[in-house]
Amino acid sequence: MVLNDSGDLNIVGNLTTDNQVNYVYCVNSSSVDQGVDDDNNSVKDIIDAVGATNKATLYFRHDPSSGEFTDYTFTTAETIPSNFTLKFDRGARLVVASVNDVTLQCNIPVGPQQIFKLDSTGEIVFTEDTTIPEVYPQWWGAKADGTTDDTTALNAAIQCGISSLSKVHIIGGRYRLADSLLIDENVYVFGDGYRSKRDNTDFENEVFGTILYFDYDAATHPYAIEVKGTHVTIRDIEFETNQPAYPGADEATWTPTTSPWAIYAWRDTGAGYQADDANKLTLKGLMIRNFTHGIKLWDLQGATIEDIHGTCFNQFLYADGIPDALHIRGLHDWAYGDGYASTYKKANADFITLGRVDGGTIEDIFCIYVKTGIVTDRSEAAGSSGGPERLNLSNIYLDQVDVGMSLTDAHTLVVSNLAIYCITTGIKTIISDTTSPGLLFLSNADITGPDEYAIDLRVPGQNMLSNVRIRDYNGDNAGYTAIYAANSVVVHLDNLSVYTANGNGAAVYSGPGTVTGDFGESSYAGDINFDGYLTTVGGVHVGGTTNPGTDNLVVDGDVGIGTSAPEKKLHVMASDASATAKADAVAVFENNGDLSINLLSGTNNNGAIAFGDPASGYAGYILYKHSDDSFTWNNGADNMTLNSSGDLSITGALSKGSGSFKITHPLDENKWLYHSFIEGPKADLIYRGAVKLSDGNAVIDLNAESGMTAGTFEALTQDVQVFAQNQSGWTPVKGSVSGATLTITSKDPCDDVINWLVVAERADDTIKAWSLTDNDGHLIPEWPKNN
Repeated sequence: MVLNDSGDLNIVGNLTTDNQVNYVYCVNSSSVDQGVDDDNNSVKDIIDAVGATNKATLYFRHDPSSGEFTDYTFTTAETIPSNFTLKFDRGARLVVASVNDVTLQCNIPVGPQQIFKLDSTGEIVFTEDTTIPEVYPQWWGAKADGTTDDTTALNAAIQCGISSLSKVHIIGGRYRLADSLLIDENVYVFGDGYRSKRDNTDFENEVFGTILYFDYDAATHPYAIEVKGTHVTIRDIEFETNQPAYPGADEATWTPTTSPWAIYAWRDTGAGYQADDANKLTLKGLMIRNFTHGIKLWDLQGATIEDIHGTCFNQFLYADGIPDALHIRGLHDWAYGDGYASTYKKANADFITLGRVDGGTIEDIFCIYVKTGIVTDRSEAAGSSGGPERLNLSNIYLDQVDVGMSLTDAHTLVVSNLAIYCITTGIKTIISDTTSPGLLFLSNADITGPDEYAIDLRVPGQNMLSNVRIRDYNGDNAGYTAIYAANSVVVHLDNLSVYTANGNGAAVYSGPGTVTGDFGESSYAGDINFDGYLTTVGGVHVGGTTNPGTDNLVVDGDVGIGTSAPEKKLHVMASDASATAKADAVAVFENNGDLSINLLSGTNNNGAIAFGDPASGYAGYILYKHSDDSFTWNNGADNMTLNSSGDLSITGALSKGSGSFKITHPLDENKWLYHSFIEGPKADLIYRGAVKLSDGNAVIDLNAESGMTAGTFEALTQDVQVFAQNQSGWTPVKGSVSGATLTITSKDPCDDVINWLVVAERADDTIKAWSLTDNDGHLIPEWPKNN
């Protein structure tokens, strides 16, 4: 279909008014202004001709003779409505050459190539009607070559104005940025991942995944990415900036250049995060490399920070003024690249600093070579005061730190699964020092190596320590105790273990505060006999002297129930079966009669036997579902299921010695009827049917004939063979298959009925992945028995 210069519309084929027909119009690049009617196939001409209901495609072609680009220029504001689709040759682009915007409500199924150019203050504007699966910075000319300044292109993609959630895909490459990126709201920004280990001094030669290279320092702009709106996600991207080169042997002289914060998220008054809706900010799968400052969360409501890796020389994460719903998981601070930064970090870096943060969670975090692992401080955010409240921290590993946790203001913290290892000159593992009351719940902690007090508590209030081990404190050999409690400090202990105080007879406790609870271990040798019963609030260790832990029964030998001579770790005997247990058995259940192990669960619940290994504690299981009386065998997926009707489903391959069906005989219900499976040395598929010729010809769509989706036969088969037989006449016939089309023709014209059979080998991915086939899916019929 062509619309000529005179406005004539030439259509090859039939014309219909059905608005679902999609016509393709080639736009004339020579139009001076695509936004006006010039009777020369401008965009405006075509929109007026098509109207607002008929489907149409605007085709922007590239003429190589015009240079690298063919430009389609707008100086007048124009809106391309939603019934249009835009198609671009590589090299064709829309140019906004005035202050007027071009609004695109249409479908834009275009990959990462330049299709827009902004020559003035006018912009490309999208709306909720715009159909775009992903937006690419390349649309605005991003090069991702590590040299070209891609700031304008990335900001245009991020701020393109779609009202609903906009997905901005920053594809793999190194994007140089000479200024910051600004994100308002409703944006999902994602890249193609990153590589962990890289050489700090040779970034440009090691591009992997998506790298945002911020080529400026904090004096140019204090932030690399500034987020000030709701519903923003940033994930799978590496952030990188410049730092001075490695100074050689004199690494103590190295000082980083102050970088911008990699990400700064804050509440834009009147539009931001403290609205009562939805998930607010998500950062996931990011690498922050060579920055002095990483992530700053300020005066906002709700954020999820997950799987963030990197090296930040002064501050990895800072959060303040967050009233609820802050969830941090999987922070990993490491000396990625050269190790010379470690000396500076150990003297200057704080891993996590928290102002007023309420009711959040921080879990699964690791840092190494920092001055302080976790700092709590008085809030500086507007409308906030005090320190963290009702904050839960778990699975915390602070390695080679000077101070593990510095709690410098009022706080309410629940900390579990904590490991703190001080560097050789590390001062303390936990410090709380302020006049404001605080509350600390600490459980399951391993604290090692401070020069002074291990836990120094000076905040008035309650502190509860459970299952805490302290080792190698008092490194300065100056009489520091494991725990110091100041005035008005109360410490409740439950199972505290303290080892290796260094010199001067350093005690466990000191200070005027109150320490109560349980400290130490109890062990007994010999026999203990009771006529009544024994209770304990601790644990029992049989065969050893180490602490078994609270509420635990530890047996170093074997346990016998019903026998005084257990053969294995657990031996339950109802009566002696005079049998010997298998050598690698761990548990034995024995009875001289019938024996069963009964797994009881509720009517609507399941029972299972689970299997595990070092790679996975739950690698597979056999599951019985009481709800439908079915068995399932699972090793990552439900690979075999036997239901209550006796139906057996296997998702993989079945190899057998023989096979048959067995049914009640259709003529005599007192007999069984067997038929053997059909076997062969190929993984064959059979399609058959009958067709009546019309004037000696018949065409059968094998997909439709077999009830399969179009394209299935072609994807499923190889080595196709056809057999055709005339059933109602004597005229010879022959058949052939092309794609999924079976064609049958007779030697002489006739209308006979033809029976046809198509046999083909499987060629799908499942058969090719089977261990008994080659890479093409052909069955290998013979195998050595030791294979």
